[in-house]
Amino acid sequence: MNKIEALKAERDGLDVRDDLVRFAREGWKTIADDDKERLKWVGVFQRRPTPGHFMMRIRMPNGIVTAAQCRLLGEITRESGRNVADITTRQQLQLRWVTIEGVPEVMARIEAAGLTSLQTGMDNIRGIIGCPATGLTPKELFDTAPIAREFQRIFVGDKAFTNLPRKFNVTITGCPEHCTGGETQDISMTPAIRTVEGVEIAGLNMAVGGKQGSGGPVFA
Repeated sequence: MNKIEALKAERDGLDVRDDLVRFAREGWKTIADDDKERLKWVGVFQRRPTPGHFMMRIRMPNGIVTAAQCRLLGEITRESGRNVADITTRQQLQLRWVTIEGVPEVMARIEAAGLTSLQTGMDNIRGIIGCPATGLTPKELFDTAPIAREFQRIFVGDKAFTNLPRKFNVTITGCPEHCTGGETQDISMTPAIRTVEGVEIAGLNMAVGGKQGSGGPVFA
């Protein structure tokens, strides 16, 4: 059994939430190597090039945030003193230069705003991507952003989904322009029209088993 599978068998990654206040009190140098890996289950990543500082990855289903949420993320970024954040390929935001002492407060603030960093790393269902213009483009069959939000609600915080064999990528889109690379996702839901008793019904095709990353792509 490799190191990651061993630590997953020993303790569920989400349980590290119970240790965040202690880590903040005792400092980053006291965090054991296994717990540094478990922190990724709650979206907190130690960055070796910047000792003492962490990155936090924020979930945004379909890359959508409200104006108030965006302002909050901007405030947290400015408070780091660096004014730098990342937009990821999975339509999420990464906060940089966060200290472990500040993680509990940052987590409380984003959760109060309806956001979360949970399960954004390691062997979890990652950020759900969709058409960047969902709800706006005239060619889409329907707006799938509500479906992405509901899909996320099902698994975030649920330990039934925190011990997957590997990271799990999902796209849900009603746009026919092939803007999300669905064939390389573990689950891909793309627009479809079916005729039932002479009536056209808009829905979704599903493909499974695609892959990105190391070793090259595998098509669903």
